[in-house]
Amino acid sequence: MRYIQSGLAVLFKPLRVWALPIHLIIEPTTFCPLKCRMCKREKYVDTPSHMSFEGFKKIFDQIKPLRLTLSGLGESLVNSALVDMIRYASKNGASVSTTSSMALAHIPAEQLIMSGLKRLKVSLDAADPETYQDIRGLDLFDRVIGNIRAMATLKRKLNIQLPHLCLQVVIQSKNVSQLSQIVELAHDLRVNAVSFRPVGLAGIEEKRDELTAGLTPDKIICQIKMASDTAKRLGMKTNLNDLLAETSCKSGDISLISPRPPRLRVKISPPSPRPPRLRVRTDCSFPWFSMYITVEGDVKPCCMFSYLDTKFGNLLQEDIHAIWNNEKYQQFRQILRQGKYPDVRCQDCVPEKMLDLAAVFRRVIGQLGH
Repeated sequence: MRYIQSGLAVLFKPLRVWALPIHLIIEPTTFCPLKCRMCKREKYVDTPSHMSFEGFKKIFDQIKPLRLTLSGLGESLVNSALVDMIRYASKNGASVSTTSSMALAHIPAEQLIMSGLKRLKVSLDAADPETYQDIRGLDLFDRVIGNIRAMATLKRKLNIQLPHLCLQVVIQSKNVSQLSQIVELAHDLRVNAVSFRPVGLAGIEEKRDELTAGLTPDKIICQIKMASDTAKRLGMKTNLNDLLAETSCKSGDISLISPRPPRLRVKISPPSPRPPRLRVRTDCSFPWFSMYITVEGDVKPCCMFSYLDTKFGNLLQEDIHAIWNNEKYQQFRQILRQGKYPDVRCQDCVPEKMLDLAAVFRRVIGQLGH
């Protein structure tokens, strides 16, 4: 019933949404041992912290989401309460996914497998140690590969299919020529899938040259086609064909490919004028069924606002019913309903086509693995 209610909210986009969000993205920590070139963390996180298990339960119990993503501006596994969070949410009816670099010296592999975790997305942007260190800042490639392989092996030993293991690759100048090798590596590691997306520059625009030097639409498309052929030959599941089908070569814009997402003081920034070369966003659905919650409990409309000093409320201090339909949320939804950008960063997100009711339910039910 909640899926149906959320699907109708996504379809009709009322300013007040009576169904509570069915999807939460909760940030378990802002600590991380890596220094990734494309990460916003070092720029925007001054004092890292963990979310406590008690704080997590307080947030979760107010909403009881059907889908939960434990991810944010940090390495999820650094928080020792992560497995307890996964176990608690799973026992209370949520389908849980999380993201990790798998770069820690100790990975609680068996605990994760037995916790009820449905999907583990592993951030891996290189096919060799040199490129990994160049992108991620530390020489930990062999450790990461060993941890992934050990977890995949343990799943087979225990005869357990979950969690679904998916490599997550950020395409940038340093690794664009390695996409095929990454697919081959994924096959060798016996993970379930590989998901590729182009590097995002929102919030780190000053790194454009560093991250995108030498990238052209033709080069990216060529490398994706080669990697897609490799995936087809090996039987490896990827989103490469989707990337090719959604190619949107914009002159002067690094968003050469548009992936699916797959992310104030409390005031909302004034609506940005429609850029002449970009299609206006009329079909963003996140504020009608999803919510991003920072490690401090601050509520954001989606992950695109995770690092901004903007919030719609705080779930450690307020009740969900005081936030979900408050003036800020309604203003945000109204701007989207008018086909405008609530914030200039929305230009870096991907419009989603809600052409019919069936597409709405596929979006709400099938693509919540953020």
